[in-house]
Amino acid sequence: MNGIIGQWSTSWFYSDPADEVLVLFPDGKGVFEYHWWQLSHYETFTYQIDGEILSIAGDKLFSYNYDQNIVEESPSTLQFSGKYRIREANPEEIKSGCTKI
Repeated sequence: MNGIIGQWSTSWFYSDPADEVLVLFPDGKGVFEYHWWQLSHYETFTYQIDGEILSIAGDKLFSYNYDQNIVEESPSTLQFSGKYRIREANPEEIKSGCTKI
C-alpha cells in the first residue's frame, strides 16, 4: 500500500466486531471507514496539516441501504481540527500487525 502516509484502526486495541479506520493519503485526501462485522459506511475527506494541527473536512458519505440493496451517497458532516501525534507501535501492537499509530 504505497502512498498511505497515516493509518489508524481501533481493531488494534479492542476485541470487538466494530472497527474505525482512518487513512491519510499524500495528496491531502483520505477516507474514514466504520465497520460493524462488515463495512457499514465510509466517508471521504480532505485534510491539511499545519505544524501539530490536523484539520479534516468531510466530502461524501457512502452507506449501504439494506432495504433497497444499494449504496447511497450523501454529503459528509465529518469535521475535525486538533493536535495529532504519530508514534511507533509497542511490541504487543506490532505483534498484532500494527506499525504506526
